[in-house]
Amino acid sequence: MLIPSPSMVFVIQDEKEAQTETGILLAERNKRKANHGTIYSINADQVCPHCTEHFKRTDLKNGDRVLFSRYVAEQIEVDELKGKIVFSIPIDAILAKIS
Repeated sequence: MLIPSPSMVFVIQDEKEAQTETGILLAERNKRKANHGTIYSINADQVCPHCTEHFKRTDLKNGDRVLFSRYVAEQIEVDELKGKIVFSIPIDAILAKIS
């Protein structure tokens, strides 16, 4: 299992449907990437940007479903997760926890 750098999260993207509710198949280029997924690995250690204080985020953990900002997510390859889309995301780019 990969361990992310401090303040980083690895998220497995949720798979989107390849067809609409009415049964129309979507072309790959027309599909919008999902910006939600499941936390695969997290390093919740953070440093305050205004001081040198360290703290740990306790509201997020492995297995949580989250909504993230698509524009800062970097797609990575993880050997043990072949076929899955995995993103490396700064912990501050997690917008919400999905319950």
